[in-house]
Amino acid sequence: MSCSNYGRCNSYGGNRGSNRGNCDCDTFFRHVSKNQFVRVFLKASKHVDGFFIEANGNEATLFDFNERCHSVITICCDDIVAVEVSHANNDNRCHDHKKHH
Repeated sequence: MSCSNYGRCNSYGGNRGSNRGNCDCDTFFRHVSKNQFVRVFLKASKHVDGFFIEANGNEATLFDFNERCHSVITICCDDIVAVEVSHANNDNRCHDHKKHH
C-alpha cells in the first residue's frame, strides 16, 4: 500500500493549514515518547488507542494489549487527522475523576 501526503495537518501542536507544508509521521508524533499512550484519530474511521512504538517513513506503529491478547497496529500517516497524547496508560483513567466531582 502506498501512502501519499495530502498537505493538511491537525496534530498536537502541529500545522493547521495546507500552506504550511505536508504532514508526515514526524509531524504528528514529534511530541510523543516511545511507550506513551496515544489516541490516533483517523479519516473516515473511529480512533485507535495504543502505546506508541515508532514513526518510520509514512507509517506509525502502535502496540496494544490486555490480559488475553497483544496486537501491533501499523497506521499510514496519510489517514491520520489528529493525535491525542495521554499521560496515563488507559485514557479512561484521565477522565474518570471528572465523573466523580
